[in-house]
Amino acid sequence: MKKLSFSAERKKLKKKRLCIFNEAYIGFCRQKAIKSGMCASHRGITCHMCSAQATQTCSKTGNLVCGAPLCRRHSDHFGQVRCG
Repeated sequence: MKKLSFSAERKKLKKKRLCIFNEAYIGFCRQKAIKSGMCASHRGITCHMCSAQATQTCSKTGNLVCGAPLCRRHSDHFGQVRCG
């Protein structure tokens, strides 16, 4: 089976009305989406940088995974905040 790219997988989930929140090192949530592509658990989680709707968690690692919630605009926040 061919593995889909990140953006193709995200589009597929949105079309099926499944949650598109991407948890670092775990993957997409895939629960039933209630609004804007997010499930009840992830709807309302805000970006650590700007307070917009978060779509993923930071995957930067140190001793542990950072895990800070991030929007698409701030998906690469390395160097802007201390994490890891």
